[in-house]
Amino acid sequence: MADTLLQICQDIADETGVQSPIAVMSSNVENARRMRGHALRAARYVARSHDWQALESVATITTVATQQAYARPADFKSWLPNTHWDNTNYQPMEGPVSGPRFEALNRSQLASAGVFTRFFRLRGNQVLIYPVPSTSGETLTYPLSVERAGSGYGRHDGENPVHGGHRYRSHPRGAVQTVPSVVFPRSDGRGLCRHAA
Repeated sequence: MADTLLQICQDIADETGVQSPIAVMSSNVENARRMRGHALRAARYVARSHDWQALESVATITTVATQQAYARPADFKSWLPNTHWDNTNYQPMEGPVSGPRFEALNRSQLASAGVFTRFFRLRGNQVLIYPVPSTSGETLTYPLSVERAGSGYGRHDGENPVHGGHRYRSHPRGAVQTVPSVVFPRSDGRGLCRHAA
């Protein structure tokens, strides 16, 4: 049983009759680069195929008076519904609201009428908040799914790809364990392989 990405690629090379690589992640050899590309695409596919608990995160916005737009996290994939919270005022936030509804809120007099429910939406790479904060230092949080594997592997330890500081092993029933592993489609097309790293 293969233990590392290198060993997996060496097994594939042996099965397909190509030269076995001595390194994968750091190699410039054509076959090793191709195998690395296939492995990374497979890992991205697995990461995007499900909202894995291990790929959940919580983003925090600290408000600035009169500022409506805040940068979204670079690895943002999607919202986790009904989980946005105004921690300072102990209230849930509503959203994401549609563009037309958000524009209607911005043009309304709700904020001046004392309605305090916060609304939010994503536009481009920014999270927009209504009503526009009147004071600095309020804390808003929102859990989200992130794309650590989808943005590529920023580093590796030897020949084991690491994304988000973890390696992930999937379970047939959808659970995820944060343990050293590499997951990718089987070469014979019959599902996924899990190999402990």
